[in-house]
Amino acid sequence: MLGLALTRLLEVMGVSAARSRVRSGNGAEIHRTSPSVLHAFLFRADPKWWMARDHSEIHVAGLLVITGAFNKWQNNCQTMVSGKGRFMDASISESITELVKKSDHRALAVWAADCAERVLPYFEDRYPEDDRPRRAIEALREWVLTGIFKMADVRKASLAAHAAAREVGADSPARFAARAAGQAMATAHVPTHSIAAATYAAKAIWATDTLNAADNKAKEREWQYQHLIELGNTLRKSKR
Repeated sequence: MLGLALTRLLEVMGVSAARSRVRSGNGAEIHRTSPSVLHAFLFRADPKWWMARDHSEIHVAGLLVITGAFNKWQNNCQTMVSGKGRFMDASISESITELVKKSDHRALAVWAADCAERVLPYFEDRYPEDDRPRRAIEALREWVLTGIFKMADVRKASLAAHAAAREVGADSPARFAARAAGQAMATAHVPTHSIAAATYAAKAIWATDTLNAADNKAKEREWQYQHLIELGNTLRKSKR
């Protein structure tokens, strides 16, 4: 039964599972999944663990250990191609939002620009001739330096980055990166746009690797949180 259940599980995951029927010691018929198929599943579930282990033949009876690995794979996997993936933000997002409410406007602008620029290569690598998202980030940095605010310019640069995102089509790291740039530019007008810039940056990271999406997203959000704290501390020191 375990062999048959595991085989069906593998097939759901898209792994072709060859099955064979063998007799146990008491003559009962049992199912066994091909070792090569199990190897493929284990490598897919946790490559680092698999590369470190002894490659002896694996039988179904000893495969209970893979349950945790499969759960990790299932929880992290986000099917971006089919559009079924759903972004679930990290728990630290609430702390980020609270910190944003207490932060200086210009510190938030620098933070939003930094968050967006970290993921900008996901857009530029695919669309090297399109500089609209980069120009939005550069315009925001110029506002931080000069303090010169022109609503028409802010709106133009922000909307241009969002237009670039729409032209990408389906949700992808490139599209999320362009959205992050557009929201970052809008931070010059409304500080809380920085929250959206950071969120879209996290989405870009999340969408790059379906197997490790949750871990990568959490790490990026942690970096964003710590970076905003550092920027706030730097600004306070400069005012003394």
